Amino acid sequence: MSVPPPQEAAPIPAATVADPAPPPPQELAVALTCFDRGDFAGTRTEIKAALAAHPTAEVQQAARALVDRMAADPWALRVGVGAFVLLLIACNQYLR
Repeated sequence: MSVPPPQEAAPIPAATVADPAPPPPQELAVALTCFDRGDFAGTRTEIKAALAAHPTAEVQQAARALVDRMAADPWALRVGVGAFVLLLIACNQYLR
């Protein structure tokens, strides 16, 4: 029983490689630092401060994208609600 030699991975065509994302606006640098540390409350505070200064459309769009990244995962919410419903059913059956 012989094992075939491993094949080399094909190179990724240049057309499929995504362009790097543009750097974030300087007004949101502190908010992004807070986000990287996991400080969502600080991130929200810094975003509110940046948006209070009548920012450009680019800053508003970047702030909206950052807020969207902090949103709860919809599947995590569904699984949590499902687990809660199953717990209620189990408690209801136990107490009968």
